[in-house]
Formats: sequence, C-alpha cells, structure tokens
Amino acid sequence: MTSPLSHPTPMTLEEYFAFDETVEARHEYVDGFVYAMTGGTSRHGVIASNVTGYLWNVLRRGACRLFTGNRKLRVLRNVFVPDVMVACGDVSAETDTEVAATYVVEVTSPSTERIDRGEKRRAYLGLDSLRGYLIVSQDARRVDAYLREHDASWVHQVFEDEQEIFLASIDVTLPLSVIYERVELPSSGPRLRLREEGTEWELDADT
Repeated sequence: MTSPLSHPTPMTLEEYFAFDETVEARHEYVDGFVYAMTGGTSRHGVIASNVTGYLWNVLRRGACRLFTGNRKLRVLRNVFVPDVMVACGDVSAETDTEVAATYVVEVTSPSTERIDRGEKRRAYLGLDSLRGYLIVSQDARRVDAYLREHDASWVHQVFEDEQEIFLASIDVTLPLSVIYERVELPSSGPRLRLREEGTEWELDADT
C-alpha cells in the first residue's frame, strides 16, 4: 500500500535511488514524487499471500522468478513495488530492481485504488515484457485482468465469484477461490467504481 507523499518536493530518478538507499522503509517513485509503502489490512495480506503461495507452488521448478512486495519494478521513469510480481526473462543486472516483469498483481485499497487503476495501469501496460496485470479487489470477489493477446493488444476482462484466470505465458490457471481463500469480505458498504477506464470515478453504495 502507498501512503501520501513521503518527500514533499520532486526528485530525479537518480535522487530517488540515492534516497531509498538511506532509509529502511520501502518507497515508490511516481511521476517525480516519492511515496512510502505502508502496511496493508489483514485482507490485503491474506490475498497477496494466497496468490504468492499458489504461484510459488506451480512455478518453483521453472525458470520464472516470483517476488512479493519486496522487489522494485522500474518502468521508464517510474519505480513501483508490486504486491506480487512474476519475472520470466533474463535476471536483472540491478541488485534490487526488475525491468522486465511478465505478470504483476496489485491488491487494491482505498488509498491505492486510483493509482492502481490509473498511473500504474498505464505504466505497466506500456512495459514490453508484461503479459498480464491483475487488479484484485479486497472488498469483493472481483479481479480486473488486463491480458496481452498474441497480436500485442490488451484485453480487459472482469472475473468474479468462482471464475478462473488463465495466465497463458506461464501456463497457469489462477482460480478466484484460491485468491480469496480464508478472506472475510465485507457484506456491504461504499466502494469506488470505475466509470471510464482509469479516468473517472464515482462513489457507489452496495445494496
């Protein structure tokens, strides 16, 4: 999860990397500003752990590498710390940063949903190596999946309830029943709903 600005003035990418080496907390770098990564809710943690555990079990004997909230991903002039990341390309020469992720998973929260669906979505989908970006809700059984087709175009699909997501590039089927195992979802309450993809938001109440 990303908190408000950790540093009040803009930084260059080089200044960000120098700053990040001097502090213990993790930070993301978005459009010139630095944001501290904060602890998430219990639901957020369980969902991220469920996805990580399932992918680790099916990928551990292969060539892909799996990271969970502890590895940076540099996309042009931005640096993110995805909740879950799969990298199947060459090992990055940078000690703590990937530059060629294959799949990225972000678990939303009220403080991150706008950036997960906005700045991060636009940045991730511009990454040549990426084959899929999953935005996982922690308030409902819903995953917004952006999956790259063979012709390099992107398809947006919404998965709900007991559906399964096929990650073609790594030949893995990820069931929502696994993602939300042992997760107690709220029965009702307000939620943010995307009206126009990545741009316009409205507050909507469950009924």
